[in-house]
Amino acid sequence: MKTLSLGRDADCDLTLEADGVAPVHARARLDVDGYIWVDATEPGFPVRLRRNGQWLRVRRTTLCAGDELRLGDAPLDLPTLTTALGPTARLRSARLAAARRRTAPDADAPARVSRDPVTGAIRETRNNNKDTSP
Repeated sequence: MKTLSLGRDADCDLTLEADGVAPVHARARLDVDGYIWVDATEPGFPVRLRRNGQWLRVRRTTLCAGDELRLGDAPLDLPTLTTALGPTARLRSARLAAARRRTAPDADAPARVSRDPVTGAIRETRNNNKDTSP
């Protein structure tokens, strides 16, 4: 599996110059299926993910099409990250999550996005408390 270091240190594979970026802020890696995972390396320096219109602070996440990522005050361009990880790198489909939302029992209820504190998995729940996560 290919792994890249992300941060402000000149030795990082992708260097980000902005306030709030740690020397080695996070690592990006590919899983066996080619999906991109991002892991925070410094507890005091958050990785922020925008998914489904909400910003979340994450320690570990797999990236989906349409996600936005920030390390400190620096936006991380997903096409640049995908290119740096190589031709097998890919993002999870955002359409799958949208299809599940349309078929949920209360599809008009606003979704609430949260992160499981144990596994780090991102979940969507409706006001009726039915989990619609994959």
